[in-house]
Formats: sequence, C-alpha cells, structure tokens
Amino acid sequence: MGFSFNAMRHSLPQRPIWSLDSAAERLSIAPMRAGIEQNKIAEPVRTWLGAREDEMAVLLAELVAVPTENPPGRQYREFAEMFQRRADQLGLQFEPIKPTSQNHGADDIPLCLCATYGRGERILYFHGHYDVVPAQSEAQFKPLRKDHFLFGRGACDMKGGIVAMLYAILALKECGADLDGKINLILVPDEETGGTRGST
Repeated sequence: MGFSFNAMRHSLPQRPIWSLDSAAERLSIAPMRAGIEQNKIAEPVRTWLGAREDEMAVLLAELVAVPTENPPGRQYREFAEMFQRRADQLGLQFEPIKPTSQNHGADDIPLCLCATYGRGERILYFHGHYDVVPAQSEAQFKPLRKDHFLFGRGACDMKGGIVAMLYAILALKECGADLDGKINLILVPDEETGGTRGST
C-alpha cells in the first residue's frame, strides 16, 4: 500500500494552526496585534523606538566593527567592555559574569553580561550571543548602511538582535511601562562552537 500525504493530512483531527491551505485571515497576526493595540504603552514605545533608528544603527555598526570571530573566539573582552560602557551611557547597567569553564587563557576570560529591568517574581529572559562565524574578508567588519539596512559580519546573527533587545528594554523603561515581573537580558560568547566558554 502506497503512502498518501493527502490521506494522512485528512485523517488528522484538525488542521494545523499554520498551514498552506489555511484561509488568508487565519494567517494574519491581526488578532494578536488587537490585544497589543489596546495597551496604552504600545504607541509610545513605537514612537520612542522610531525616533532612535539612527542611534540604533550607530550602535550596531560599533558592535559589528569588533571582530568577535569564533573560532577562534577573539576580542570577546573588548566587545563586552565596550558594550557595557555603551549600555551604561544609555541607562541600563550590565554585570559581568565569568564562565565556570577554564578553557581559556588567563588574559582572555570571555565575559557573559546580565542586566535586569522591572520587579516581581516572574522573569522573561532575553538571550543573545555576541560571537560570530569567521569572516571571508576583514571588509566584513566595516559595516555598511543602506537605507534601513546595515550590512556586516554578525549584523543579523546576532548583534542586530542584541541591539533590538537592548532598545526594547530601554523603550519600556523610558515610556514608564509597569511590568508585572522582570526582563533579564543575558549576553554570552562562544555560541558558534558549542558554548563551553560561556553560553552553556
């Protein structure tokens, strides 16, 4: 008896939430956004972030310019210390955390960074890594901005994500969001090669 994908699909008790044959309205995020739109903090946060696009791009360019290539795992400390200074200037204090692994030189201890915003028992974790896969050329560490995009090694994976998470917290903080809990932002090195020097 041959395998029939259609027979298998129609034997399911219900269709998956996300499916290529779903009605268009089921694919919309509008129902999710509807709840957000009712939140009075949403529009101030969007406005605050929209006014800081250039500021975020400048910070991302600074982060991309530090070649945290892994392997071999270089310039971790330079990145962590620079990021910590910049975040402090923006109003969010990070604490360095030394990894438990001893798989590093005495002068090259990779740093994890942790910052917290909010109060309460519940915690939402934002987590990111600042190491990047090796570049094919040093030119990839010279960021290039074109319109709303910034190109460079690690801009997407995941220094852009780091900037986004940082500014999400700053926006909530500056707009006076009353959180029922805390947000922890944790940045780690060494994700690209298994994490023994920080991300595990």
